[in-house]
Amino acid sequence: MEAIVLINITGPDRPGLNACFAGILARYDVRVLDIGQSVIHEHISLGILAAIPCKEDFSAVFKDMLFEGYQLGLKVDIRPVVPDSYENWVHAQGKERRIITILGPAISARQIAAVSSVCAEQGLNIHSITRLTGRISLEHPQPRPRASIQFSVSGTPKQIGQMRGRFMDISRATGVDISFHVDNIYQKNRKLVVFDMDSTLIQSEVIVELARLAGAGPQAEQITRSAMQGEMDFKESFRRRVALLKGLTQTDLDQILQSLPLTEGPNWSRPRSSAWATNWGSCPAGLRLWGTISRKSWDLTTCTPMNWTWKTGWSPGGSKARSWTVRKRPPCSGKSPRRKTCPSSRPLPSGTGPMICP
Repeated sequence: MEAIVLINITGPDRPGLNACFAGILARYDVRVLDIGQSVIHEHISLGILAAIPCKEDFSAVFKDMLFEGYQLGLKVDIRPVVPDSYENWVHAQGKERRIITILGPAISARQIAAVSSVCAEQGLNIHSITRLTGRISLEHPQPRPRASIQFSVSGTPKQIGQMRGRFMDISRATGVDISFHVDNIYQKNRKLVVFDMDSTLIQSEVIVELARLAGAGPQAEQITRSAMQGEMDFKESFRRRVALLKGLTQTDLDQILQSLPLTEGPNWSRPRSSAWATNWGSCPAGLRLWGTISRKSWDLTTCTPMNWTWKTGWSPGGSKARSWTVRKRPPCSGKSPRRKTCPSSRPLPSGTGPMICP
C-alpha cells in the first residue's frame, strides 16, 4: 500500500535542486501528487506531496532526502499524510477560485493585511500570493514606481457585495487599486478592455466632485459608499446624489471637466497594450463630452457613454432630478469594434475598474 508524504524543502537556492531531489524520489518510483515552489531573495521554498509505492521504502526515502538536504545546506521536513486527510483535500478542489490583484506605487504590509482580513471574514482561503511586477531597487528608485501582487483564493464569499465594498474602502484608504474576479480559462486571453470612467480612467467620482462644488461633498460620498457596499439600490443612490446638485449650471460642469485628475496608468499601459493587439474602450456614465476628450487622450478604440433623456435640461436637484431617465447603456459584454461576439460569461468585471473581454 502507498505511503503519502508531504515534503518541504527550504534554504538557499541554487541551480539543480529540483533535479537532485526529484532524482532521489525517482529511484523509488515515487508519484508526485502535487508540487509547488517559490523563490524570494535567493531563498527557495519547495513543497512536494508524494505517494511512495511501497511503505517499506519510507525510511529509505526519508534518510536519502535528509542527507542530501544536509549536504546542500537545506532544511528538509518530511511528514506522513493520513489517507482520509488527503481525500478531503482532493474533494475540496471543486470550490470556486478567484483572483485578487493589488496594484499601486508600492505594496505595504498594511494593504496585504487589510485584503487578507477581508478574505478571512468572507471564508476564503488564500492558496498562493504572486508578485506580478519586477524587483524594486532601493538605491535607484523608479520615477514612476509600480508594484502588483496577486492572490489566488478559493471558496464562495459570504456576502460578495459587502466584500467589494470593503475592497473599495481599502483602495481609498491605502491608495491602491484592487481587482476581484472569478478565475477561469478566459482570464489570460484578453483582447478587449472596456473601462469605466470614474475612479478608473480618472481619479475621482464626477458626481461627488459636482456635489463638493454644491457644498454637499460628504453627503454624496456617504451615499456612494452605501451603494458600493450594496446597502442601497443604485437608482435610489443616483437620485439622492443628483438631488444634492441643485443650483449648479453648465458652467460648473465645464469647470469640473477641466480639473479632473487623470489616472497615471493608462498613459503607461496604452502604448504597450497596442503591441499585444488589445483594444481599449470606455463606457463613461453620461458625460459624453468627457468621453470624447478621453478617447482622444488615450486613443480609445471605442467610447460609448450612457445616453440620458433630458426632459428638463441642466437643472439638477429636487423634484426635477426624478425626470432623468436612462434611455440606453451599451453593455460592455456586447460586440467589440471588430464585430467579434463577446459572450456574457467572458467579461472580467473588477469593481469600478475595467471590463475585459477576449
